[in-house]
Amino acid sequence: MQIYTGKDPVKMKEINQGSRVVEDLVKELENAGRNIPCGNFFTIPELTRKLLSKKTTLVRTIRKNRVEIPSAFTNGKEREINSAIFGF
Repeated sequence: MQIYTGKDPVKMKEINQGSRVVEDLVKELENAGRNIPCGNFFTIPELTRKLLSKKTTLVRTIRKNRVEIPSAFTNGKEREINSAIFGF
């Protein structure tokens, strides 16, 4: 367990902190066939692939301005009202 005690003024800014937090929290669930839901702050595509290699899936929200998101997901004007798109 890690206790957050605030920002360390001496330590440099951590890159991909959100992904590291998810990895730390799900370490005990790896290779158990579990699914982890989380928000877009905590995930990057590499984390999704890394967890999948450990038999753990990830459901996440995404920001529409990410380069890896297909345009079909970002252009809502072409879809019917109350419609949804899911990606796997």
